[in-house]
Amino acid sequence: MFIGAIGCEPLQLKRVQLENSRSLDVYRKNGGYEALKKVLDGMSADEVIGEVKKSALRGRGGAGFPTGMKWGFVPKDSPKPKYVVCNADESEPGTFKDRYLMERDPHMLVEGMLIAAYALGSKATYIYTRGEYRYLIELIDEAIEEARAANLVGNKILGTDFSCEVYTHTGAGAYICGEETALLNSLEGLRGHPRMKPPFPAVAGLYGCPTVVNNVETLTAVPDIIKMGGVAWQKLGTEKSGGTKVWSVSGHVKRPGVYELPMGYDDMEKFIMEDCGGISNGRQLKAVIPGGSSVYIMPASDIVGKNVLMDYEGLVAAGSMVGRQHRGQVLLPARRRRRMAHPVSDQEIPRRLPPPPPADGGQRRAGQRRLADDLELRSK
Repeated sequence: MFIGAIGCEPLQLKRVQLENSRSLDVYRKNGGYEALKKVLDGMSADEVIGEVKKSALRGRGGAGFPTGMKWGFVPKDSPKPKYVVCNADESEPGTFKDRYLMERDPHMLVEGMLIAAYALGSKATYIYTRGEYRYLIELIDEAIEEARAANLVGNKILGTDFSCEVYTHTGAGAYICGEETALLNSLEGLRGHPRMKPPFPAVAGLYGCPTVVNNVETLTAVPDIIKMGGVAWQKLGTEKSGGTKVWSVSGHVKRPGVYELPMGYDDMEKFIMEDCGGISNGRQLKAVIPGGSSVYIMPASDIVGKNVLMDYEGLVAAGSMVGRQHRGQVLLPARRRRRMAHPVSDQEIPRRLPPPPPADGGQRRAGQRRLADDLELRSK
């Protein structure tokens, strides 16, 4: 499996292949917690948020909402406690980049959460993982205790007036808890079910208090933004999608793995056919899912010769979304439709909907013809 950066110097992947990369000693010898020290040595909360805004960092969970703007929505004058929550659920099929970042470099996530907490005036942060990632909680707990022993977590961090705790929490593996408000309900001990919006979590989130929810990759980008400066980090990508992006690549490619690319990488066809080695066993490229299972599946005709840029604007222009990348399989669209009609997926809409009508004979016959076409193509 390939692990590394293409088209840029590695930032979020720069330590993952070092021996004992998850230890505090290795992290600090390779620039770790320098950003936190820079923040605590004299930056105001507004200055931290300002750097994140300048960076054009957009949420790496797929929706791409500007992170600095999201942080800016938290009311400063609220008398309620404020919370930072890391969405480490990563439940989309074929995804594993966040798992890899947490497994190989957990201190990068801890540092990113502490900086976010400082910017938002939070004294408590939570890392929420899916049930299948429970082993990662043990690794992260070890990292938190290492950081605590070094006065990097807890009371009066690095001898300053800033105090903050980092907690971990494991869900039961429900897909719906990848949605931020369902995650917050689960974190509170309630059923993992989405809440109606508004109010948004920035105003009334965890325990009804102002809360920011970001995913792992978003928060692990923050230390480099602070060290480099927002403008310098933004220039690694595009004007509207700054910095670098980590992609999970799985399926029938010759070099699956975790790739770090500059935002706006040119282009998807080159990435799949050259950087990832092309399709294995001499087969043809059929389709790509660049985001989660609910996004538009891009057939090869939308990719080959189309110069699809790998950033938020580029993939939206191509009719899909940014997220994680893996190759579709025969009958995946039909299976996906059935899955999205399942009650678990219905939970994504916080109201009851009538069940979908059963497939009629015409639909079944059309499906059989498509299957025959797919099988013929797959045999080539």
